[in-house]
Amino acid sequence: MPQNRENGLRRTYQKNWPAIAAAICMVWVLSLAPAVRADHYAGEFLQVAVGARALGLGGAYCSLTQDGWGPYWNPAGSAYQERVELSLMHATLFDLAQHEYLNLALPLPNRATFSLSWIRLGVDDIPVFPDPGRTSDGELRPVEEWAIDPEEFFNDSEDAFIFTFAKMINVNLDLGWQYFVVPLKIPVGLNLKYIHQSLGDASATGMGVDLGAQLGFGMDRLLDFDPLGDFAAGLNLQNIGKTALSWDTETRHRDHIPFNLKFGFSYLQPLSAAGTEAIFAYDRDTVYGGKNHFGLEFAYRNLLALRIGAEGKELTMGAGLHIWQLNLDYAFISYSLGNIHRISGSVSF
Repeated sequence: MPQNRENGLRRTYQKNWPAIAAAICMVWVLSLAPAVRADHYAGEFLQVAVGARALGLGGAYCSLTQDGWGPYWNPAGSAYQERVELSLMHATLFDLAQHEYLNLALPLPNRATFSLSWIRLGVDDIPVFPDPGRTSDGELRPVEEWAIDPEEFFNDSEDAFIFTFAKMINVNLDLGWQYFVVPLKIPVGLNLKYIHQSLGDASATGMGVDLGAQLGFGMDRLLDFDPLGDFAAGLNLQNIGKTALSWDTETRHRDHIPFNLKFGFSYLQPLSAAGTEAIFAYDRDTVYGGKNHFGLEFAYRNLLALRIGAEGKELTMGAGLHIWQLNLDYAFISYSLGNIHRISGSVSF
């Protein structure tokens, strides 16, 4: 850990109680993982999920994404985008951190897509208070006596710029039976990530790679039973080779973002010919001991959607509205330290 970060952590214990509570929120909630040594969670801001639809489904989105949130959940999903699309999200987390996501997708010839994404998590004006000192009995002075005027302020900003290339591959699977040819959709995608973090006057940079794939086919064609719907599976290899972040401090310390294997599946069951359908999805992450994600969505006539999900032990809910080329989504996530509301949207041209 860089020397400047070590000093910053020592000073954390000298902050007033609101600042301490804010630090707890950052570690326990934003990382969504047990509190352990900070160097085990390099690049942890990338674990703070984006996209209200995915959040409403409990994060079970690896096999479902076909939109501007694909670079985060599975870059292969970007291959489904056949129009120029802009996706946006802004959130203020616990009145402490600003969380941003921006994605611009550009379709290319031959069922390929290029997109550029930006993710940012930032906390501004973090106060640093003087040493509290001790009383004649050797006890620390009460907070109200020394936590009055901060000596200085510093900022924490963490940015990731993601360049995504995705390609749709269509295969007709001949099962050898009469009339049994099953069309398969196999999109694949690649993320190249440039990461920049700064904490006070120290900064770090690094490059990372993600590789994703999906498989989709109709159960109606496979089992020759028209009422059945579509099955999809997804796989995302995140931070292949453990993405390294190199700090510009004297020690030239390097943090490593751990590799994560994200995989999942989903099933879409049509309920009417007018676009009413139900979707069940499951995902699992293997990083930090692993976590399961479950999601259920009911969509009415491609217009309105209601969602419920579970992310580990946390309950999520959400809703979506589709009007012409505009999608608006809302998610509610209940944590033990508080609730989070997220709104995101996308528009195609």
